[in-house]
Amino acid sequence: MALRSKGRSWFKYFQYDEGRDSPSDVRNILLIVATLIAAVTFQAGVNPPGGVWQDNGNGHYAGRAIYASQTVPFYVFLISNTLALSASVLVIISLTYRFPFHLEVIVATISMIVTYASAVFAVTPREFLKFRYVMAAAAVPFAIRRLSTGKSWNKHFQYDEGKDKPSDVRNVMLVVATLIAAVTFQAGVSPPGGVWQNLQDYFFSPADQ
Repeated sequence: MALRSKGRSWFKYFQYDEGRDSPSDVRNILLIVATLIAAVTFQAGVNPPGGVWQDNGNGHYAGRAIYASQTVPFYVFLISNTLALSASVLVIISLTYRFPFHLEVIVATISMIVTYASAVFAVTPREFLKFRYVMAAAAVPFAIRRLSTGKSWNKHFQYDEGKDKPSDVRNVMLVVATLIAAVTFQAGVSPPGGVWQNLQDYFFSPADQ
């Protein structure tokens, strides 16, 4: 009420203040946001909206995305989703730089992107797939960060053994590890394209036609 009575904008009160907010607090907030975005965009790519066809016929094949039949909307979704996933992965890698197990984080996040790419390739009909657009979208955040000439923001939030407490480091790594474990486990349990619903679809797969 006090903020409203003075006419102050509430969001300005909670904005980042370099003199007030510690780097560890800001890093934790950014990681939470980045992991959330990475989780939902990864899941949307592996299991596209509208699901997949359950049978073969009428020009479609089982396991292919139903949404892909609407070519332009599907590519808007796919490119935007890939752009968001790539940007969130860039933030995660940058904020965990110099942390313990950083090499493992890089390997895991790259593997997650490869899994995403293979899932997109698996559920998208071959005649609609223009993989170069997806690759270009994934490269955009890294290219922009590379070409940026401003102050390197990630150095301000890098791990500093003298300032960061072991509990803070542990929390950061647990957030990242939990994200990667959750999305990759889900992708393994529910593979892209689903599973065959009957034996006829299994024996007469798209590869046989």
